[in-house]
Amino acid sequence: MFLNATSSVVGPAEDGALQQLDRRDDCEPELAVIIDKAGRNIHRAEAFHCIAAHTVSLDVTTPGPEERSLRKSANSYSVLNPWLVTADEVANTSNINFWLTANGEPSQKANARDLILGIAELI
Repeated sequence: MFLNATSSVVGPAEDGALQQLDRRDDCEPELAVIIDKAGRNIHRAEAFHCIAAHTVSLDVTTPGPEERSLRKSANSYSVLNPWLVTADEVANTSNINFWLTANGEPSQKANARDLILGIAELI
C-alpha cells in the first residue's frame, strides 16, 4: 500500500501536468474503493460492508531516488474516473477486471484477485 497526497487526486476533466519533464512517468490502472464508514481495526469479514462504491483511477509514478509515496503524490498524479459503481452492483469485489488503454491500444490489464494484499486485508 502506498500513500498518495490528497493534492494528487483530480478528476478526469481537471488539468494534469507532468511534474518532472526530465524523467519518464509510468501510468497504471488502479482499482479505487470508496469507503463510506469510519472504522479502525476492521475485521476482514466486515471489510466489504464499508465499501460504498468502486471506480478506476489512473496512477502516475515518476521513477527516481525519492521515497515511493513522494514519486506518486505529485499534484494531479491520481486521476479518478468520473463513474462510480455502487457496492451493491458488484457481485464479487475480489474479482474485478480493470485495464488501461493508450491511444486506443490495450496497455495493461489487471484483476483484483491478483493483488498481493486483497481488498479486505487493505481495509
